[in-house]
Amino acid sequence: MLPPSQHRTQRGFTLIELMVVVAMIGVLAGITAAYTGERRANLRAFSEDLVGQADEARLRAISSRRWHRIRYDDASRAMVLEQGDPVGMTMPADDAWTELGKLSVPRNVTVYGLATTANAEDGAGVPNEGDGLDEALLFAPDGSSVGRTVYLASNDGRSLGRIMVYRGTGTAYARATW
Repeated sequence: MLPPSQHRTQRGFTLIELMVVVAMIGVLAGITAAYTGERRANLRAFSEDLVGQADEARLRAISSRRWHRIRYDDASRAMVLEQGDPVGMTMPADDAWTELGKLSVPRNVTVYGLATTANAEDGAGVPNEGDGLDEALLFAPDGSSVGRTVYLASNDGRSLGRIMVYRGTGTAYARATW
């Protein structure tokens, strides 16, 4: 046995040091697994964003006393918010709109079609793929709207959704089915 002053120093890690390192690795692994490099947008999140944009368009129409519309632009894969140039209840001509903003459609979501009615009943009036995409969600200066339904689908086909805009109130609702 060595005298107390000549004890050999033991090298290694204590149990607490090892536990701290394992905990840190676990936290970093969790963050890495959750992070994909971009916002993990899905159909439901996009539906809620589109409902928010529709509400914004309706409120802007009331406050500015101008028509507002949201149309799908296939070239930019975005829902484009526009304001009519003339003031009042007269519907603007096709060339009398000013762009206010865009809501990008996530890569994993397809704008399937747009019906010219607010289809509240499941399965009613579902358009064929691509039908009605030249139409727009229209919001009048008095707060009303033109009834429309936007049909959305995830690219893998596992999720469906629709956005309904009611004519009388101009309010928009998201549903997780067709």
